[in-house]
Amino acid sequence: MKSAIAVFSALGILLSTAAFAEENLEPDSSEEAVVVELDSSDQATAVEFENSRLEESQESQELELEEKNQKSPDDQLYRVYQGDIHLANWSFSSKEAAILEALKWGNSHILHSGEKVWSYGDQLYRVYQGSTHLAEWSFASKEAAIQEALKWRNSHIVQNRERVWSYGDQMYKVYQGNTHLDNWTFKSREEAIAEALKWKNSHVLRNGTIIWREVDSKNESKPVYIAHGGGEYEGFKISNSKEAILSSLSKGVEHIEIDFVLTDDNEYVLLHDWGNFQAWTGTTLKYKTKEEFKKASEKAGFTALDLDELVELMREYPQFKVVTDIKSGNKEFLSELKRKYPDLSNRFIPQIYEEEQYSWARKLGFGDIIYSLYQVWRSDSEVIEFAKENNLFAVTMAKERTFSGLPKHLSKLGIMTYCHTINTIEEMESCRENGIAGIYTDSLLGLKR
Repeated sequence: MKSAIAVFSALGILLSTAAFAEENLEPDSSEEAVVVELDSSDQATAVEFENSRLEESQESQELELEEKNQKSPDDQLYRVYQGDIHLANWSFSSKEAAILEALKWGNSHILHSGEKVWSYGDQLYRVYQGSTHLAEWSFASKEAAIQEALKWRNSHIVQNRERVWSYGDQMYKVYQGNTHLDNWTFKSREEAIAEALKWKNSHVLRNGTIIWREVDSKNESKPVYIAHGGGEYEGFKISNSKEAILSSLSKGVEHIEIDFVLTDDNEYVLLHDWGNFQAWTGTTLKYKTKEEFKKASEKAGFTALDLDELVELMREYPQFKVVTDIKSGNKEFLSELKRKYPDLSNRFIPQIYEEEQYSWARKLGFGDIIYSLYQVWRSDSEVIEFAKENNLFAVTMAKERTFSGLPKHLSKLGIMTYCHTINTIEEMESCRENGIAGIYTDSLLGLKR
């Protein structure tokens, strides 16, 4: 016993000394060195013990490595099972090959290294109505599963534990604002839109996406091009003449902007302004009466019209509407239209220039009203707020105003926007990029939408 203790003590000292040597450390000189003297027999025993310990450690490491490297080749294969049955020829080196075999058998699965990596049931498209699933509601293809699911309300399809289709998402749902009723769900887009058209501020939702809006449908029927000042005729712009109007109609234009002026003898005539008129007719008017206006136009080769003559033309050509533009006295002019031609109020589209003009234009019975921004300045936020609160046909602005983002904000509200006066394709494309839907133009008439 004493001999063994001496061996272990000696061994400990030897190991400590070796550690000091490896780290180039020297014993503290202040301490007295401990010297253990072993006889030759004890030294041999200590060395033999250390060698044995090292050999056992090495053997243990080699055994672990051997076990790791000698893992069964079968564990690397993909093995197909049908229920608990596995055949020898159902083992494959690739997962893809195993799946092709497994798909031949119902209730099959694949094991790899002892773990399930594929299941036949997870690949099927399984139909559920609520939480109910029947055995015959499992299908190899998504299309077949959908055909079955469409027979049942509140159904959905699951594949690989994930929902891949839902009955509700495929239906067309009608909303009025945020309100949706159970009987506002339809299988076809056409049925849903027919219902939505009954309600103001409605839209149709499918699969979480708005696919139709009532406000957008109104704009679909609105013109892209409005003939400015009657349209260009033989190089002359804003003549507002009979020839210009007929030329625009021949190009398929159905909305014509007309300028009106009250003469000194209180007659409304189709005229942009007296200064422009005298310049292109080469005349000087003394009294600016209707008679003077007519004679000067005739000498210049144009047929000038007064309000009564315009109405006669409108009755002769019932396909077009007139967008009115009058620089002053708008209320009096619109009142005159309503008084003299009540049956044509739906064919006149008044432009208003101030917010307070909207209410009395409505009271006079005009349904379509354009808010034109060129006379009075209003900020974008003021225009947007006014457009939200009132039922406008459109908002019209100059090209410079389109860069502020105002057209895009109005478009999101479903409000039609126009830009004036645009006479080149490049200008038109620029306006459209800024969110403008239509233009007032002299010369770009007859183009496709």
